Amino acid sequence: MRRAQIGGAQIDNLTVNRLKIAGNSITSNIFHTAGDAYCPAGGTIDFLNTGFWNIGDEYDGSATVTVSFTIDATANYDAAAFVELFIDNGSGYRSAASQIIGISTNNGNTYWRVGGMMIGGTDGANVRVLARINSGKHTPRSEPRAMWVRNIALNIGGAAR
Repeated sequence: MRRAQIGGAQIDNLTVNRLKIAGNSITSNIFHTAGDAYCPAGGTIDFLNTGFWNIGDEYDGSATVTVSFTIDATANYDAAAFVELFIDNGSGYRSAASQIIGISTNNGNTYWRVGGMMIGGTDGANVRVLARINSGKHTPRSEPRAMWVRNIALNIGGAAR
């Protein structure tokens, strides 16, 4: 068997029978998108729910989890939402980040569309992600209104130990 040494390469389609990777050399960059999700007035939905992804070697690793999205409340006025990011590294989901998104006004009705982002960290060899939204009275003078979550994107940047 002959050995090849390659300093860098882009491979579009690769089939490997056996792969051996040197220690401390595994990194992970996962990018995932999801379709638009509808949240009814006063409702709660999971707008992103993934399976497990490998973020390290078979023993351990660490990762930064970023979920970005747009909340579209242009169909109904004076809406607000509570958004939460959950991360599971195999020990069960934990709340990693949360925020309230909405607009309050003293006079008149307000329709809005705004981007949001939540970032959390985790460790372990695997990770799965869940993002949830609740429509409710989360800001002064807001009402539970129906809204859309759009442009949903997940980025996981990980590294082995």
